[in-house]
Amino acid sequence: MTSITRIFYYLYRLFNTIKFLGILNTLKIFYFSKLSKSKVMDINLFNNRFYFRPQIDNGSYNRLTKSQYIVKSSLNHPIEYVIDAGSNIGSQAIRLINLNPKLKKIICIEPDTDSSKLCTKNLSSYNAIVYNKALSNFSNINLRIQKTINSEMSEIIEDNNNIIQSNNFHNIKTISLNDIIKNEELPKIDFFK
Repeated sequence: MTSITRIFYYLYRLFNTIKFLGILNTLKIFYFSKLSKSKVMDINLFNNRFYFRPQIDNGSYNRLTKSQYIVKSSLNHPIEYVIDAGSNIGSQAIRLINLNPKLKKIICIEPDTDSSKLCTKNLSSYNAIVYNKALSNFSNINLRIQKTINSEMSEIIEDNNNIIQSNNFHNIKTISLNDIIKNEELPKIDFFK
């Protein structure tokens, strides 16, 4: 019974993705990304190129094939200012932007340098600001982070004994929410992810 349920769920995701993203994008997400040896692939998402790393960003681009929460404005309470902390490559930011036409500014914070670069590239057509920093209660603190193996996530390392590979870490500065609000002159925050 579990196998049948999984098959139906897979088919549901497949047909839903075809409906919303088209056949070519669906093939790229479900099949070509699994076989790809390239470092970066792209799909057409909301009439813009959306770039992802097939082996690393599996969670980010696979989210596009699943039902998810929808955060939309209302007439009385428009969503105009958003902060996306831990934005990865920008897939959720793009969804928020396209679901909320009155959005004035979205601030994305991503500590991983490679993910932050892709996020910047993916959001270049939008009114988005990307900080390659780690969100903290204090600004300008130096952190050393490393990517976890085969994952889009990073972790803070306290000492050099925990480094997995010598080329797998980098230093990053922190930024506080207060400094983001001041730097970007945000009159309010309607949604914080």
